[in-house]
Amino acid sequence: GNSWTREEANRPPILDVGPPGAWDDGQIYSASAPVRNGDELWQYYSGCNLEHGASLTGMVCSIGLAKAKYNRLASLTGSGVIHTGEIAPKGPYLHLNYDGSQGEVLVELIKNGQVIPGFEKQNCIPLTGDSLDQVVRWTTQVSLPQGSFQIKFYINSSSLFAFSTQAR
Repeated sequence: GNSWTREEANRPPILDVGPPGAWDDGQIYSASAPVRNGDELWQYYSGCNLEHGASLTGMVCSIGLAKAKYNRLASLTGSGVIHTGEIAPKGPYLHLNYDGSQGEVLVELIKNGQVIPGFEKQNCIPLTGDSLDQVVRWTTQVSLPQGSFQIKFYINSSSLFAFSTQAR
């Protein structure tokens, strides 16, 4: 219990202790689940100014609230191509949570190894803003095709946080 290894890579924690001298710079404990409040995710937590196992003398503990944009705790960021496995849409539109303010995101749909006509990346209206819920559109298509398909995301200096085909 004294040595911990983060298996998935060397990444910063989602919620870290506070800066030196802060009320929560020694230890933090998060509540069981975050709460969605509009376009934000709220995480209540308790924190103390001394590390776990320290003498209780001089220890000060309080409750804090950390906030983040909804569904933005992790992303695929940079430039490259992301190719999903086959999915069966649950609604008529493809929704993205992305930040393309420094570049763009393009999308195409693939069926049986071939691009579905009308859903080519060159026909995708570039996603260049920053949105928690943007419907992907192509020049001649908005609604997704029937049946299952794969999605290919072309990310250029952007971040993809999440996508969904759920009806909203």
